[in-house]
Amino acid sequence: MGLVAFSPTWYPDPNAENASNTTVAGIVMIIVSQFFSATQFIIEAKLLKGYDLDPFMIVGTEGLAGFLIYLCILPILGSIGPCGPPYCS
Repeated sequence: MGLVAFSPTWYPDPNAENASNTTVAGIVMIIVSQFFSATQFIIEAKLLKGYDLDPFMIVGTEGLAGFLIYLCILPILGSIGPCGPPYCS
């Protein structure tokens, strides 16, 4: 995480106008996403602590649920999104 967060400070984009603002915003977004990810792992561990479940079954169920959600949501979002030259051919 540290390398990703601080890489814009080591290799700044010379063409960017507000490089310092975007760098700080990017670092803040990475830290916030790490907080939410850690919170999810803690809540999941507390909820599943009392059950005797196979870890592979849990991971497979999460993956299948995510796949099915994206299978339903992506066509909808793809149809309402912008369709200009950089997005559609």
